Amino acid sequence: MDEYDVIVVGAGPAGATAAFFIKYHDKSKRVLLIDKLEGERYNTYHRICGEAIRAITIDELSPLVIDGIVERIYLVREIFGRNKIELPAHGLLVNRVIMLKSIIEQFKRLGGEYKNSRFLGLEVKDDKIIVETNEGMLRTKYLIGADGAHSTVRKMLNIPDPSICFATQYIIDKEPVHGVLEFYFDKNYKSNYKWIFANGNTTKIGVLAGSLNKEEIDGKILQKQSRSIAFGGVRDIVKGNILLVGEAAGQANAFSKGGIRPGMNAGKWAAEAVINANPDLYRRKWSSSKFNSKLSKYMFEKFKQMNTEEISNHMNPFVKYDGAMSYIVAVLFYTKYLKLYYANYIVGDYSW
Repeated sequence: MDEYDVIVVGAGPAGATAAFFIKYHDKSKRVLLIDKLEGERYNTYHRICGEAIRAITIDELSPLVIDGIVERIYLVREIFGRNKIELPAHGLLVNRVIMLKSIIEQFKRLGGEYKNSRFLGLEVKDDKIIVETNEGMLRTKYLIGADGAHSTVRKMLNIPDPSICFATQYIIDKEPVHGVLEFYFDKNYKSNYKWIFANGNTTKIGVLAGSLNKEEIDGKILQKQSRSIAFGGVRDIVKGNILLVGEAAGQANAFSKGGIRPGMNAGKWAAEAVINANPDLYRRKWSSSKFNSKLSKYMFEKFKQMNTEEISNHMNPFVKYDGAMSYIVAVLFYTKYLKLYYANYIVGDYSW
C-alpha cells in the first residue's frame, strides 16, 4: 500500500493551492493530489465560473504564481432596481483552467504527485487514514478534502451539507464591456443577482438562482453552463487529521457566492496547519477570517427579505448624494439599513 504524508482530494482552487503550499514549505513531504476529472471534463467543469478575483489575491498567495490573467478590472457597476452605483475596483478576470493547470505544474515542479483518480472512501486507523480510490488503497497521515460542493470526503465524515445554490451561466455572442463587472440586484433573482462579465471577445451572463428572461439575453447563446455552489459554511472544517477546504467546506462567500479567493486562502492556511502538525490552527484562522464573517450571511438573508423597491431604495443616499453627505443621510434617514451598510463596509472587499 502506497503511503503519503498528505493526500489532497480535488484539484480545484482550494485543493491545488493547499497541495502547492505543503510542498513549498516542506519539499520532503510526500504529497498526492488527486482529481476524478481529466481532460476536457476537467476543463468544462472549471469554465463554469465568473472567474473574477481581486488583484490583492496575487499578494495574498505569493509565492504561488497566478497565471491565466485575461484582463484587468477597474470598475464595478452595481444596479439596484432603478439605482446604479459605479465603484473603482482593482480586480482580475482569469482563465480558471489555465490558472489551475499552472498551480498543478508548480506543485509538480516542487516534487508533488498528481493523479486522475476517484476518491471512494476512508477509514481512520490509529494515527493513519486509509484512503480508498478506484485505483486501490492508500495510506496517509493527513487528508485534505477539496472535492467540491457535493464533497464525498465531507459525507464520509457525517458532516451535514452546507447551503447549495444552482448557478446558470450563458456565453453570449456579443462584444463585451471590458474592464467592468456588472451586477444586477432584483427580487427576481431570489436574493442573489445577475452578472455580466467579459469573456474574451464574448460575454458571460448568469444568475445564481431563478432564471433569465429571453429579453435579458441580448445575443446568440453559444453555450449554457450550470453547476452547484456551496456556501454558508459547515459544522466543522477539521475532524482529527482530516481538513475540508473550498466548497467542500461551504467556503464560497454567502452573499456573492464567489469561491476562488476564499478557497485559495483556505487552502494556504490548511497547508500551514498541516506543516505545523496542528490542524486546529486552520480552524482558528478560518474562524477569525473576514472570509467567514457572519455579516456576509446577514447580507444574503437581508436581501432575501427585501422586494425590488426596497433593494432600490436602500441605495438612495449613495445615488443622490456624494461623499460624507451620503453617509450622513444614510445614518439619519435610512436607519433600518444601517447593519446592511455596515456589513458591506466591513466584508465587501472579501466577497470576491
